[in-house]
Amino acid sequence: MTVLPTPPVATGAATAVESADEVGRPLLLHLSLAELPFPIIGVQYQQLIDERQERLAINGVDNNGQQREITVRVGANTKDFEPLAGERKAVRVAGRPGTFALEKIDDRRYAVLRWRAANGLWLQVAGARDQTDALTIAANVRLDRTYRCVVPYRLRSLPATMKPESCSMMFSGTTATSMLSVSSGTFNILFTTDSGQVRDANERIAGRPARVVEHPGDGGAQIMEVAVEQGGTVLSLTASGRYDPTLVRRIAAECEWTGGQDPGTWPIDPFTGGR
Repeated sequence: MTVLPTPPVATGAATAVESADEVGRPLLLHLSLAELPFPIIGVQYQQLIDERQERLAINGVDNNGQQREITVRVGANTKDFEPLAGERKAVRVAGRPGTFALEKIDDRRYAVLRWRAANGLWLQVAGARDQTDALTIAANVRLDRTYRCVVPYRLRSLPATMKPESCSMMFSGTTATSMLSVSSGTFNILFTTDSGQVRDANERIAGRPARVVEHPGDGGAQIMEVAVEQGGTVLSLTASGRYDPTLVRRIAAECEWTGGQDPGTWPIDPFTGGR
């Protein structure tokens, strides 16, 4: 069995077992797995705040070297959950009624197991190989701990009107990275971090090499991309909507980088500057 890396524990915070309302509280994660039946390569914890959902995406390999991809979800609703496609069967998960669905396409098998907790939250395991596999993973789903979704910086110049929309933490080996989306209702900024250096820098922001470009995004509307080098790491900002280029540059320039390999040392809250 494999134990997953987890974000920092939110000491003293209520759990999703205690109250379904805890799912959706900004920058708090509640979904985890006690164990997995295969070794992992990487894992992503994601919180969608307004949707009141969390997603845990895991990729790994089995004992035969075959790739495994599992998605575990919890939410106040099942909007955008993987569909219960194919053959359906009533099952029980931890004493609760659930639905197991198995879709067969040629030699491909894709299983989805969905059930509802006693407090009304929906849970789902998608990507299992069969019913036994799905039930084994489901038995390890936990909602009795709360974690912090943290990032290695403080946003000193973020307008008070901008609030978090989603937050993600990714673990691969000993490396942890993060993703944070904020919105004012009229414009959005997505912050990402990754190891490396800024390529083709075309200006300097706060004295650091940076690359700034504006171009049409996937939907055709203009977006602004800013990448700033932070000593072996790159902080990237993608602004969309009715953004102000001067403000986006200032947010990037006055972002206080804390860095470090251990997410347990990252700020508890990037908006308030705590720890």
